[in-house]
Amino acid sequence: MKFLLLPFVFLFVFIETLGGQTIISGKVTDRKGDILIGASISIRGSYDGATADTMGQFSFRTRKKDSVVVAASYIGYETELRKVLIAGQRWRSTSD
Repeated sequence: MKFLLLPFVFLFVFIETLGGQTIISGKVTDRKGDILIGASISIRGSYDGATADTMGQFSFRTRKKDSVVVAASYIGYETELRKVLIAGQRWRSTSD
């Protein structure tokens, strides 16, 4: 049996909030645009993360600053790693 490993497509929005925390939120889909319910999204090397809901959306808070690596994993798919810069302002990244 062969498994088709598809990369994730991310839309991240970073917003600086009070107390020095950053909210990382977005949506996880596959290349075809199908929602990946239950995908795990986290910052590498920390406990900060979330699970995608029934709409593929996620949101979590972190105190991390500067550059971080965000990972998304889902059964049957390759784990996607994205290096992102948290700059204390609204920031968006889209890829496919």
